[in-house]
Amino acid sequence: MQIQTRKAVKNEDPEIFNNMVVWDEEDYAWHDLAVITIDETLDWTDSNLTSFSLNNMPKNLGIIPAESIYDYNSLNYMRSHSEIARRARIFAYKLFGGPKAIPDNDNRNSSTIV
Repeated sequence: MQIQTRKAVKNEDPEIFNNMVVWDEEDYAWHDLAVITIDETLDWTDSNLTSFSLNNMPKNLGIIPAESIYDYNSLNYMRSHSEIARRARIFAYKLFGGPKAIPDNDNRNSSTIV
């Protein structure tokens, strides 16, 4: 796992927050963070009980406040403020059971039932 970082500059072009824009690797080098090894996949039930929190990070890598829903930072800003919903979902799954597994033949991108 790697990360690129850069120092915040006032009034910088908002496009730097667009994750589709590639930063110059000579100016913003990649830094190794960790080596991840995946030895198995989780079953449906266990995978529904997994989650992540953007609030679990060093302070200097904090979430940048979003100014509107069109701001590139809005999704992470919303995720960082939905900790209660994330915990409630996990609690509800443990208490009442999780959602039904999605059939292998299910086309989730279509409203037409086949």
